[in-house]
Amino acid sequence: IFSIKAAMASTGTGTGSVEPNSGGNLSSMARLFNKPKKVYENTRDESVFVSPMPTDMIYIRSCEGCEFFVQDKAAKCIIEKCNNVTVRLDSFLLSGTLELIGCKGVTVSTKVQLPTISVDGCEDLQLTFREPRAVGAVYTVRSKGVTVRIISPEQKFELKLPTPEEDGKGFQYVSMISGGTAVTELCIREGAGYLTTQKKLKEALAREKEIEKQIEKYLTSAIKISKPANKSGVGKDSQPPSITEADKSADQVPKPVNQVPKPATEDPKPVVVPTDNPEVEKTPSGDEADEQSPMAVAFRAMKSGLKPTVTVETQLPIVPNGGGKFDPSIKDEEEKKEFFDSEEELTRKVGIAASWLKKSKHAITFTGAGISTSCGIPDFRSGMNTVLPTGPGIWELRANEAFRPSRTVELIKALPSLTHMSLVKLHEVGLVKATVSQNVDGLHRRSGLRPSELAELHGNTNLETCSSCSKQYLRDFETREARHVFDHRTSRLCDDPECRGVLNDSIVNFGENLPQNEVSKAFEDHAEKADLCIVMGSSLRVRPACEVPVIVQRNGGKVIVCNLQKVPQFQESNKHCLLVFCKCDDFMSRLMKKLNLEVSPFFLKRRVKISATKTEESCEITITGIDPYEDTPFSFVKHVIVHHGDATFESTSEPHKVTLPPNAKDIHITLYFHGHYAEPPHTLEYSVTSNTQVLNLKYSINNGVWESSTQ
Repeated sequence: IFSIKAAMASTGTGTGSVEPNSGGNLSSMARLFNKPKKVYENTRDESVFVSPMPTDMIYIRSCEGCEFFVQDKAAKCIIEKCNNVTVRLDSFLLSGTLELIGCKGVTVSTKVQLPTISVDGCEDLQLTFREPRAVGAVYTVRSKGVTVRIISPEQKFELKLPTPEEDGKGFQYVSMISGGTAVTELCIREGAGYLTTQKKLKEALAREKEIEKQIEKYLTSAIKISKPANKSGVGKDSQPPSITEADKSADQVPKPVNQVPKPATEDPKPVVVPTDNPEVEKTPSGDEADEQSPMAVAFRAMKSGLKPTVTVETQLPIVPNGGGKFDPSIKDEEEKKEFFDSEEELTRKVGIAASWLKKSKHAITFTGAGISTSCGIPDFRSGMNTVLPTGPGIWELRANEAFRPSRTVELIKALPSLTHMSLVKLHEVGLVKATVSQNVDGLHRRSGLRPSELAELHGNTNLETCSSCSKQYLRDFETREARHVFDHRTSRLCDDPECRGVLNDSIVNFGENLPQNEVSKAFEDHAEKADLCIVMGSSLRVRPACEVPVIVQRNGGKVIVCNLQKVPQFQESNKHCLLVFCKCDDFMSRLMKKLNLEVSPFFLKRRVKISATKTEESCEITITGIDPYEDTPFSFVKHVIVHHGDATFESTSEPHKVTLPPNAKDIHITLYFHGHYAEPPHTLEYSVTSNTQVLNLKYSINNGVWESSTQ
């Protein structure tokens, strides 16, 4: 019941749109037909509510006079041979692609992003977007009467896409909509069959030519060519090509042990460019001209100065690509064993660690799941016989098809451990410059570490980022909503009215790239500069994160590893490496005592910004939560009630805004929170002014009392 034309369009082999990385091959077509399908065919004059699974393909075919409401996420949607049909998309298509084939009088309405819309052989088609940034590229072929409408509070306009005269020949066009205008260009195929436009292809070719010119200019100017003294080009005045400063410095580098010795050969004759002898300077042609061109001469001169190659083996990170069953647990039973230092040995090692830390100029810490087990959060690779109260690691349980014997704490309700709070203190006194973490539980930021001194390589369950402008949002709830492992979209949008991009959770799963800004912070800003790295609660199995302490040691720094299991990268025989076998809290409590530092108790810290906008008719109060240490929006206020005299005004959703009478002056604002730590509501007194006021809030878990101060 599925047309081959629809299948070809969805895989890029026909005249429909070409999806990124599809390649238009038969395997992608096979994967298409293997996906579960939601099929609606030959339906007349009905309202249909579609509730697919994220992996489902939605096919609407040969229907007339119907309304379809797609309420849940799906892989893709194809509408074929339908008349006078309305399709409302209220949730994402995970492939980002909608296809319409042979339709007439069809209306598609959506508030979610559709990066690719393919229209083939359609008439009188209307695409309505309720968000300006929702529309992506519209590919059309043999179609006419395609209209794009934007209806949102920020923008309202309607565009009718042009129908080129040569469209009858089956050419494909792409229309990009931006700022109320549409730019339509002819599509062509280049390279491995990927779609592009004539304009983009010309720009790419121009860039390539410019790069080639720059390379040739650089090579011919960087290498000095000698001048001949006679017809043969060799004489007493002839000089070999000059050696650049880079060559001189390269000669001073000690020869590696495994370098292959340079074979004994005759000294190469100097390369010359004939310029004085008219018999030599005759105009060459063909291959001879190529051999005597400045570029060829420059390459020969450069080749004569090359040194033998040296082979260096580097172990690359092993990252699964999603195929097959992935099992990241530890397989060797010997590597699962847990070790414990004696009291005497632990005291000796803590003394060494304190000495190294005091002498360090740039110390960093590297944390894994082991620092959060005392918070009630399980780790990943502890064995079935672990002494930890949280029980075996997550991957160990999966490998053994077992269930967790003990209860665990929700991430959002977990309290930072003694290790978390000790790290905050070490940062405050300047002994530690940065913490690099593999953890996603958000406890480092909750404990009080500044974001500028923290690199969360694998994300934060409470953090989401705008896919368009990269603005970050901190939440007092878990942001992940998607059911598919590689889908990170949430139901929220960027609050910037000029952006309104889709927000993504920040969790990094196996097979995904690490966030570039966190990688730069961890590796370039700190690992490369560090002279000491303290590793805690990590078995150092996940690359590239586990390379952080390796880089520190490679650069001549020292490494301390506190973990119950041994780690493969570091051995006790290395005098620059200290292996401590105990729980992280035990190690840190002893280390802080040795350093004469007192660990501060945990307080829940919040910061709220209050502003007022007055007009002759009203006074609008805006209450916004922000991160305690930077201006990142922080959603920790769930509900707001404003008291003005005997009247009350309420806000139950962000942004929290209430409209008061224009004469409002002194008001009381009661903030209600999510209550993960049973924190009660807190009332603030506020005098209405035109200035923005920022308040710092601090909640004591022990006595259940809020404190507030003006910033």
